Amino acid sequence: MFSAVVVLVNLKVLISSNKIEFWNLFWIFGSIASFYIFFGVLASFHASELYGVFEELWDMPETYLLLFFAGTSYLLIDSGISATNAEYNSVRQLRFEKLEHIVKEKEIKREETLRASSYMKHRPIAQSGGFAYSGDTGNAPLVTDTLRNRFMNAFASQLSIRMELEKRKAEIGQSSEVNAKLDLDLESYRGE
Repeated sequence: MFSAVVVLVNLKVLISSNKIEFWNLFWIFGSIASFYIFFGVLASFHASELYGVFEELWDMPETYLLLFFAGTSYLLIDSGISATNAEYNSVRQLRFEKLEHIVKEKEIKREETLRASSYMKHRPIAQSGGFAYSGDTGNAPLVTDTLRNRFMNAFASQLSIRMELEKRKAEIGQSSEVNAKLDLDLESYRGE
């Protein structure tokens, strides 16, 4: 089992290398060979716990099947991870480019809006003095009146209604039902 770890780690180093040169291959295969050499030497001593294990593993086909399946599985998984990583990076790059495009469009719209607002600030103003949409000349009372004039007109209309009710009450006379109704109307206009 430990031999599979040694072989897989050295395969990973070989796969992950940017350049495969003589020295890379020398050190990788030298590392694997040195493991088997030291394992064989240690397994040849009678005092060692590993005595005879190397010969048993060397003669068993399961050892080679384990190394083959572990190596190919690892290679498939590693290449799958590399392909997935490359796909993820390409999708990420596409999203980044799409976001850049959206940001550029928003920047263009913002610049157009700023240009339009600066035009609105410096546009020529018509000298008609009329309503903006009707084209009539004159001034709109809601625009030119002060708040004081609006309140005065509202109080005057309320006062004229009150005076009219009192005048009608005086004309009608002493009828109690009519007087009660007029008193109610008068009180509602007074705000009592």
